Amino acid sequence: MTSPKFSAEDFYGADTSRDIEVAVTFADLDQEESTQFSSYLESGELTVVRVLSLADGKVSAKYHGSTLQHPDFVQVREAGKAADKKSAYEQLRKNARYADLPAWTKQDDAIPALKKWEGDHADQCTRQRDDGQFFGFTEVAQGYLGRYTRFIPIHAVRDAADDATESKGSPTTELMDLVVRSALANREDLKKLKEETDSKYKEIMKPGNLAELSTLEERLTRTLRAYVPDAAISLSWIEAGGIEVPLPKAEVKLVEDGYPSSVTRTGHGLQRAFILTLLQHLAIARVPTDQKAGIGTSGQAESSGKTTVAQRVPNLILGIEEPELYQHPNRQRHLAKILLALATGSVAGVARKTQIIYSTHSPFFVGIDRFEQIRVLRKVRMGRQRPKVTQRVQATLDEVAQILWEAVGKPGTKFTGETLRPRLQTIMTPWMNEGFFSEVVVLVEGEEDRAAILGTAAPMKCDLESEGVSVIPCMGKNNLDRPTVIFRQFEIPTYLIWDSDESKKTRSLSRTGICYAW
Repeated sequence: MTSPKFSAEDFYGADTSRDIEVAVTFADLDQEESTQFSSYLESGELTVVRVLSLADGKVSAKYHGSTLQHPDFVQVREAGKAADKKSAYEQLRKNARYADLPAWTKQDDAIPALKKWEGDHADQCTRQRDDGQFFGFTEVAQGYLGRYTRFIPIHAVRDAADDATESKGSPTTELMDLVVRSALANREDLKKLKEETDSKYKEIMKPGNLAELSTLEERLTRTLRAYVPDAAISLSWIEAGGIEVPLPKAEVKLVEDGYPSSVTRTGHGLQRAFILTLLQHLAIARVPTDQKAGIGTSGQAESSGKTTVAQRVPNLILGIEEPELYQHPNRQRHLAKILLALATGSVAGVARKTQIIYSTHSPFFVGIDRFEQIRVLRKVRMGRQRPKVTQRVQATLDEVAQILWEAVGKPGTKFTGETLRPRLQTIMTPWMNEGFFSEVVVLVEGEEDRAAILGTAAPMKCDLESEGVSVIPCMGKNNLDRPTVIFRQFEIPTYLIWDSDESKKTRSLSRTGICYAW
């Protein structure tokens, strides 16, 4: 977003003395990206920070990268006037340490000279933010992030009918302009039609061929002279412009079960899928025209006998708010699989890389087999009369593997995340995934145990679900250990109940304090 809208209410506690900072780190850069942003990289990663400030009613939203800078050069960089910058620069050169800086010639050469010195003396520099001229997604100055990455937000509430209607500013109109109408306008037969029509129109509209204007001029002059004898009226034709050949508009209909309907008459689930599809393709279509030449469906440049510029389809970041909205359970599971396939690069023709970030309340969109991708967000209190803040919690495969290995007495080869991953397949159930949304998790051996606990709680007027307590069957005593450690790594209070035929595993877990038996 180039011009974000924000007010004092967006700041924590409405305290505008503290800026809002949003940082994004890009990793796994290719050669072109690494070259483009080489001066901003740290350990092969690029971090861009957007700082939103609202001081004295003045709104500011700047992008910052961080580069290696020498502390003594700050005065030169922050000097406002050219004279002040020159004075600070010349003062630096008086220090023998900076004797290799070139003499001042003009202001535009000073900063590049400092950057070259810093590049040659990286060991004497520290990483600091730049001056806010890293413009990010707007493809100006030192930015160009938009060429490599596009962020597409999919809000929970969005009118698909507005997106589908051909009107100014709508995604459909922009997509049609970029993909269809731009191609139509360059067709030779359409160009020829426009030229012929324009030529005939101008021939007809030549002033010499239009006697009607002269006739009207004479009539008006005669009438005017009845009032002012020496007056006259002169009429002349303004040269006619060319004729514009209108290009067609598209009518969007969605076909479901073989029946086409207007977007407004389809279900909200299909509408959301339509929005997702439209915005994905729009992001790709926005790639500058000179990058698109000679590209086939594979995304690779095709040989056509002409010199072309290879297209670079930007990586996509899809930010989806509650993808489960308006979807049946089976469709939720299907959509979750599609999003996972997009993120792993197994859907052809979309983008080179696609990152999916979504917020969800559905167990179908999380999985204990990929818990390392989950971030649990909670609101925590920061004191009386202070707004809550959001706490983010995550866990890693290696951390969980280490705890399990220690719990069973460190036998043999050390457990690792890779050896743990296949052992998570046996505990994959929607019930298990529900634990990530719970206030408290109670793990039991089987469904009968779950029924016994719920049955006992009911006559006691204890509604466990209303209290955020999930009773989850693990399909066997040997499956209690992994979910216990995982949920506790996410700081979810977790309790276990098993019967009296204690196994070696439950004894070892009990000794380490991981499990409790009732």
